[in-house]
Amino acid sequence: MSEFDTLQEMADNAPEAGFVNINYGKLSIIPNVVTWENKVPTKVPLKKGQVLGAQESLELVIGIDIQELNPALEFTYERNVNVKKSGRILTDWSEIVEPSLVEVFGKAWTSKATSGPYVEVEDVPNVTGNASKKTGKVFTVPKILRTFKNKAECQAAREERFAKKDGSAAPAGGFDTPPDEIVEQVKGLVASVGADQTKTMIDNMSFGNYDPELLFRLVTE
Repeated sequence: MSEFDTLQEMADNAPEAGFVNINYGKLSIIPNVVTWENKVPTKVPLKKGQVLGAQESLELVIGIDIQELNPALEFTYERNVNVKKSGRILTDWSEIVEPSLVEVFGKAWTSKATSGPYVEVEDVPNVTGNASKKTGKVFTVPKILRTFKNKAECQAAREERFAKKDGSAAPAGGFDTPPDEIVEQVKGLVASVGADQTKTMIDNMSFGNYDPELLFRLVTE
């Protein structure tokens, strides 16, 4: 094998850029009808059999009950997704959310996805790169990765992902001490995406079984 063959193999198997934020829990999908007046939206629940009018659009409120599996979390996971197909402008619905629902639940995804299944979800940047004017944080949308038969199976998958990297199980009811390399890694994340987004990832145990408050304090002191 030449060095060019090795280079090709490395390029083919290169990791995706960016940090991966994964969440676990029971999925909820609430459909709302949205109307606008003087640039102010009004949202009301979609009624059974309702047909949208010319000035109305559909929005899904997609939530993950992350606190059920991790009661220590002080925030919730909820994203509003406009149900609009890609055209001259790409949409989060057509490019990210709908394809993931179809991949996991099948083309007729609505009945399964709205029955409260436990899922694994990746929080990904929106397709247009829209960000908060105040913080610069890029808004994210949910990409469903897989579903589980029950809560126990979902819990096991979560624990497997956030277990210690050496393969041993994370201690029940306690936290590990964050090593220097993790602290430096998270400091770099603060510099690139900001403290708020980093805090969310720390709280979600994205870096391992470390005390979120301690780790955040170490990287922001």
